[in-house]
Amino acid sequence: MYQEILARNSSKVYDVDTRYQELVHELRDYGYRLTPQRLAVVQALIEDEEHPSAEIVYERISRRLPTTSLATVYNTLDALKAIGQVLEIRPGQGPIRYDVRRPSRHPHLICQRCGHVEDARVPEGSLRELGVEANGWQNLQARVDFQGICPACAGEHGDG
Repeated sequence: MYQEILARNSSKVYDVDTRYQELVHELRDYGYRLTPQRLAVVQALIEDEEHPSAEIVYERISRRLPTTSLATVYNTLDALKAIGQVLEIRPGQGPIRYDVRRPSRHPHLICQRCGHVEDARVPEGSLRELGVEANGWQNLQARVDFQGICPACAGEHGDG
């Protein structure tokens, strides 16, 4: 049953071009400059299916746009966070990962060996069924992540 729940969600629930235009529009509306470097960061974040770290985004962009700095990547991520358009994923080990495709909170699968992060497919309503008694707490947010060993690491170490 858990294997079924945790199966990789390979279906795309967004359109890359539409999401790119949404982010560009939001950044512009909030007064952020749309430099070629910033636009390249946004594009790289959207195109990456692996929930990249800032360093991964920087490596990919700097090859084709050498004038981009790591600071530009972090500044763009900060701008996207400020307008609520990126989700930070803190795997516990390794660098912070980012999700601009689905910036609202949702469950992830996180590899404890390599830090790989991917969306977890969870049946609709199953998390709501958990129920939490919050006794006066306000603005309560839940974060549900599943940690384990990804298929690639399991294969490398004979755990599969």
